[in-house]
Amino acid sequence: MTIILRKEAKNYPKNNISYTYTTGMSDKPLYNNEITFESVLEKLGIGSNCTILISKMRYFLNTVEQLYEFSERLPLETADLPEQSLLTKIRKERIDAYSYIDVTGFLYDYYRDKKAALEKLFQEPINQFKLNKLATKDPSEIYNARQEKGKYCTVLEVSLLLM
Repeated sequence: MTIILRKEAKNYPKNNISYTYTTGMSDKPLYNNEITFESVLEKLGIGSNCTILISKMRYFLNTVEQLYEFSERLPLETADLPEQSLLTKIRKERIDAYSYIDVTGFLYDYYRDKKAALEKLFQEPINQFKLNKLATKDPSEIYNARQEKGKYCTVLEVSLLLM
């Protein structure tokens, strides 16, 4: 049996691409490089005393494209704390896309750069407190505890399981 595949050329109409973005947060459109992290914080009314939320936002929103995506997705959130729930969704999406799929890759990266490997595994910012909680643990135990707890668990949940 022989299967013959033909390559067909398809012409799709070109759409005009607009570089004007509206975020739903205000009526003023945002242009290419006009959006900044500080302007997003100001538009959302997030004060400097919200340090945990700001640190999570800084970890997840470090490019202009990620700021635009966050700004466009935020009005669609219906939870009491839409910024927090959207950041949780972004974290889960990144775990699905970028986290380790086997222990060997994690172990290799862990011995090269512990903090970077843990950030990739859990997709959350790792500070010194979290690092100290896992400092004496065998990296394969950390990975196995994360697998047991579920792939969306946090560093602190794993450290409590290993105590």
